[in-house]
Amino acid sequence: MTKRFFLTVLIALLFGATAAADPALNGRWFSDEWGEVFVFDNGNWELWAGEYPEMRGTYTVENGTIIFTGTHLGGNGLHYLGLDGIDAQGWYSIDELFQMLVEEIDEMFGSLLYELLAEDLLDEFIAEIFSEQEEIQEEGAEMLAAMDETERAVYQRAVERFSEVMLAQLDAVLEFTELPQALRAATIFMAEMMAFEFWGISMRFAEDIAPFSGTYSISGGTLTITIAGNPVEFTRR
Repeated sequence: MTKRFFLTVLIALLFGATAAADPALNGRWFSDEWGEVFVFDNGNWELWAGEYPEMRGTYTVENGTIIFTGTHLGGNGLHYLGLDGIDAQGWYSIDELFQMLVEEIDEMFGSLLYELLAEDLLDEFIAEIFSEQEEIQEEGAEMLAAMDETERAVYQRAVERFSEVMLAQLDAVLEFTELPQALRAATIFMAEMMAFEFWGISMRFAEDIAPFSGTYSISGGTLTITIAGNPVEFTRR
């Protein structure tokens, strides 16, 4: 045994986590009651409803308890977002959804600016944006006050990124046009409003993938998972 190998083993024994994956779970498990399939693979899990993915993430087990942590949601349950490119059979993390939203805002805002210029509607657009600004800002202030530090960071990240791409489009589209200061202010205001929308999406996403736990046991070809006192049986297939 080499000195390096000995130290590695010693560190693992002293500081390694007691919770781990259970190889006996590996495989596909079908529930007649749920009509869904759990797929386990060495600490990773997926939940499917027929051909559509619902959620996936990682898990740990310890003394008969299993703790699920979600990381991705299936695209079939995300169509309410109205984002182009969401595949019903794809997996999406919140960072991937954020990037898709950034790209969609970038493309749509550029198209909007060209249309406003072509129809000479910039002034009307600015007036409309600011017509309800005071009321909307009051609502926004209340929402911000109710956010915790993590939620506020999510909102601020969205404001910064959305503003960045929208102002870049503004500068590119109006490169040879005198840029009304009010239009730049209106653009930032729009970015803030869309950031509130993303904050709502991120909170719903976090709620959907919130960790949950239960007990489990395997007997023959049957896996029983009990969550909140409700046992559900799965058979290996």
